[in-house]
Amino acid sequence: GGGALAPPVIPTYAASTADLNGSTQYFNAGNVCNFGNVDFCYFGWVYVNTGAADASTIMGRYGNTQTASQTILRYRTSGTVIEFIVQGTGTTHTVNITLPSFDAWHFIYAQYDATAQEITISVNNGSLATPVSHTVGINSGTVDLLLGELTITGTQHWDGGLGFIGAMPDNLTSGEITAVYNAGNSL
Repeated sequence: GGGALAPPVIPTYAASTADLNGSTQYFNAGNVCNFGNVDFCYFGWVYVNTGAADASTIMGRYGNTQTASQTILRYRTSGTVIEFIVQGTGTTHTVNITLPSFDAWHFIYAQYDATAQEITISVNNGSLATPVSHTVGINSGTVDLLLGELTITGTQHWDGGLGFIGAMPDNLTSGEITAVYNAGNSL
């Protein structure tokens, strides 16, 4: 024994479990997680209700201009996937992973690797999807981080549960992803 313990994963922003109605409920975390062009990740437990609307947003920062910060994690009905979107000036890239089932909790992890200039995603502590190149960086800006909605004007609400959602300016190691997944496995 006597080995050093790994430091805990401490997200820049975290929210506890909530069941959102898909039409009016969301959380506004404010202008946090303005990571810009550095490593960052979004992670957490999501519950997708059967019949959830296309482009239902789990979390993200979205501005309506090409120079605004745009990082989005959302559900798409086409292909039944969770997709992670990042935008640099005028250039958007997307990576997605198949949702295993509806009406169940799933752990989603999405990351941007600034050094490799790639985005990737995983579900339920599985393998990361094949990375997608994103070589134009990430725009920084003053757009709020929203959970359960795309914009503060009320579009693309999440219909389902969000459980321990986090964002941080670093990428988790596979061991850290496993630890966060195992800590929430009782959802």
